Amino acid sequence: TPPPRRASIPSPPREFTPEQAAAVRRIKQCRGYYEILSVEKGANDAQIKKAYRKLALTFHPDKNQAPGADEAFKSISKAFQVLSDKSLRQQYDLYGEEGAQRAQQQGARGGGMQGAYGQAFTPEEIFQMFFNGVRPEDLRRGGGGARRTHQQPGFRTFQFGGQQAQGHSNGSGISFMHILPFVLMFLLSMLSGGSDIKPFDLRQTSDHPLPRRTTTREVPYFVRRNFNQEFQGKPRDLSRMEETVEKEWLIKTQNHCNSENYNMKRNLDAAKYYNDAKRIERVMNTRKPYCEQLKAFKDGNLGEYLNGAKEKVRSVPR
Repeated sequence: TPPPRRASIPSPPREFTPEQAAAVRRIKQCRGYYEILSVEKGANDAQIKKAYRKLALTFHPDKNQAPGADEAFKSISKAFQVLSDKSLRQQYDLYGEEGAQRAQQQGARGGGMQGAYGQAFTPEEIFQMFFNGVRPEDLRRGGGGARRTHQQPGFRTFQFGGQQAQGHSNGSGISFMHILPFVLMFLLSMLSGGSDIKPFDLRQTSDHPLPRRTTTREVPYFVRRNFNQEFQGKPRDLSRMEETVEKEWLIKTQNHCNSENYNMKRNLDAAKYYNDAKRIERVMNTRKPYCEQLKAFKDGNLGEYLNGAKEKVRSVPR
């Protein structure tokens, strides 16, 4: 006779507040990493860390039991991974999420780590490193196992012990001396707060409030309040910076133009499918501001276009 089946014990119902559920929905609706962390594109490292700290404590699975909170926590961790790393953030700003993902994959193939929160770490591990000071090497080498601690009240975290975790290597894995520079860089970055702010931004932010245009092609951008003092008497530095401005603007405007063309083609196909002549005409007459700006740039009259546009268009890529 088959053994009697054990009665399944139902899981206790999840308890969460309407505010927690609404917070999860907000994260799910976000379209980019800056929006997830609720920071401006020009945010510095200190602002990004502050935003992550607040959100991680709010969305950690031990604190938020609302449906979808786990995925929201992962999204927050992913956004922090990318935006807290200068190289990944640069690729993300230029090429979006795919660019950051390619950079992470290249770093993994090269055997390196991208910053203190490289792509090898899980959201929970990032949380431990950020709040509890858990060493990165301890997250990868269990040694004699892990013991539970409560350094962050209300959260289930682990401190990894054992011989290897104490710095005694048995020949396998990565020794503590190999990873010591990485740990030091992590600690220095946490202490410094990352005050570096680049001299320009394609969007107007609190750090870059003053509008300017490049000297040669009249590409619009925004600078810091001390911009004139910073570049006074440095024409070569200004020229190199404006070359970077134009390259970034061109890449982002081209991407937006591609999206405009794609949307027009999709809408046109739908109109043709229904054989709707008025709808076809309406689609064909739809303006494509980014493509117009791109054409004006290539024709050498972007400034004239921006000054004489019949209706206000977005002159800065989102």
